Amino acid sequence: MEQQGTGVIIVAGGSGSRLGGPLPKQFRMLGSLPVLGHAINAFARTLHSTQIVVVLPEGQIDFWKNLAARFDIAKHTCTAGGLQRFHSVRNGLSALPRTVALIAVHDGVRPLVSSDLILKAVECAAAHGTAIPVVEAVDSLRQLTPDGSHPINRNTLRIVQTPQVFDAELLRRAYELDYSPDFTDDASVVERAGHAVTLCHGERGNLKITSGSGVFYLSSSALKQFFYPEHPVKKIYKYSFSRHTLSLTTIYLTIFLALGIGLYFLYEGGYLSAWFFSFIVALVALMSLSIPRRILVDDEGLHILCLLDITELHPEEIASVRQVEKQELRGYVPYFGGYGFFGFYGHYFDLKNLERVKIYASEWRNFVEITDIYENRIYVSCTQGEELVNDLRELISHARERRAQELQSQETTETR
Repeated sequence: MEQQGTGVIIVAGGSGSRLGGPLPKQFRMLGSLPVLGHAINAFARTLHSTQIVVVLPEGQIDFWKNLAARFDIAKHTCTAGGLQRFHSVRNGLSALPRTVALIAVHDGVRPLVSSDLILKAVECAAAHGTAIPVVEAVDSLRQLTPDGSHPINRNTLRIVQTPQVFDAELLRRAYELDYSPDFTDDASVVERAGHAVTLCHGERGNLKITSGSGVFYLSSSALKQFFYPEHPVKKIYKYSFSRHTLSLTTIYLTIFLALGIGLYFLYEGGYLSAWFFSFIVALVALMSLSIPRRILVDDEGLHILCLLDITELHPEEIASVRQVEKQELRGYVPYFGGYGFFGFYGHYFDLKNLERVKIYASEWRNFVEITDIYENRIYVSCTQGEELVNDLRELISHARERRAQELQSQETTETR
């Protein structure tokens, strides 16, 4: 039997007790739809003709069917859950046909999952057999011990999200195991079955509703970003100077000062020393005005803000974005820009590829390469490089979706 396409299991077995109310959180309204309705529609509009199975407590199925009938919610089937999430997913697998090649398992209380994340996870699973979306931990963490507690290096930790996507047969074989309390998600089940999992980039906006404060947060910034994707919430990335940059800056200033004092005593004041001082002051002022200050990502695109000017790229102009190691920038020399004086900025020449590039960096590391549709390359430094790359890729995806909709609308108009 030939397998193709992606089946979807949406697990919505929560009782709503953590929200402190009688209505389960998956049935509560978020904007114009119930929370669960958003999750269902996200997969339906992204994976065309996909089969969606919603797993609910048996006593909630009729309630959900009556509620869903009042809204514009995509076609799906419902099946009863089990005692634990493990048993609910197993029941969902039984309700999906054997013809699907991949299976995505998603939390019903993650209503803000984007099409970009769904497609990214599906592509990763198609290539590697598994795809587990994760985001970096941003809060400080401590581990409890018999003697108290100690801090944990958050750089080694990742926060796991859904949808988790797997090769269908691999996931079915994994769920033939007996239940264990150690199973926290589908990835842990697959790992217990002896298969390694592959991580992919998640999204911070892919929030899970688990508390009243979470609902409040969704109703503000994240909800605005979800219902108005053409006006995403602005994000600002600030530049930070490394010790290496500050050391180079100190050396520059020391050299300038030494030359000025030397010329002053050599020519006993005179016009030459005055001219040199004026030149140095003008040069320092010009270089200072070109120092990069922050990176702004909003609905208009990418904005690199310096003290004097702004470099902008619209979403339609960005072809690709990726993180690069500083070793890849060996042989880059400035021909009209600064090197080390409060950063690295301006026009550089790539001696290896014989190409001109632009650099806006406060340190010679943590680089992100941005290539536009004209094959021009811009490099920025950013300590949150992974997050910046994800934000820009999401921006590109939204721009392409809008363009595709515009073209489809034009074709429809011409046909009429």
